[in-house]
Amino acid sequence: MNYTFAGYIGHGLQYVFAPLGFNWQISLSLIPAFAARETAVAALATVYAVGDDADTVGMGHALAGKFSLASALSLLVWFAVAPQCMSTLAVIRLETRSWRNVAISFSYMFVSAYTASLLTCNIARWFT
Repeated sequence: MNYTFAGYIGHGLQYVFAPLGFNWQISLSLIPAFAARETAVAALATVYAVGDDADTVGMGHALAGKFSLASALSLLVWFAVAPQCMSTLAVIRLETRSWRNVAISFSYMFVSAYTASLLTCNIARWFT
């Protein structure tokens, strides 16, 4: 899985999301999550089923060994604050008839989510 197109994208995104405690698999799952939030779980299941021995141990055990508590809490905060899905941004575009409002909305939510996740990850690391 490391040497696939998706693997290269995930490894590239990891540089941006590593301070949040995200590995390349989590970083990769954020891409389909932009289309619909629930697809992040399916993307993680696919990555771990293809790349690791998740089919023999189960998804919960595969993820538990890869995520720290800080990473898990950071991911929860990310999805609570992160930029909305594409359809929400499309509605903003249709209602306001402005790409500027879409850019402002996306940027504001991205920076807010990144900051909140970073703080959560760092605080969780202090306690673990």
